[in-house]
Amino acid sequence: MTFMVRLSVCRRIGGNDPSTLAHTLPLLKKLSHHADIIEQHLVHEIARRATPFFAAFSNLQDLQAESARCVERVKGLRSWAMSASIPHAAGGAAYNARYGSHI
Repeated sequence: MTFMVRLSVCRRIGGNDPSTLAHTLPLLKKLSHHADIIEQHLVHEIARRATPFFAAFSNLQDLQAESARCVERVKGLRSWAMSASIPHAAGGAAYNARYGSHI
């Protein structure tokens, strides 16, 4: 907080009474100091955790892309199986009836 802003706040809180300003200004300085400490702590914590966060985010994006590729592959295999199963199902059933299933 700048000095002018603090002075403005002091005047709003206590009017133009100098005794109130003298009492409030040290409290505002303390508050400003504590706010600065909190800000420094937050900046430190954000910086400390940014790399793992973005690494996890990147892994999540890779997983999502891989899942989308898998879904497309499954759709393609289903389509292929449906088109191939009609002519081959009869032949496969006849083979199993004749020779038995080895699965």
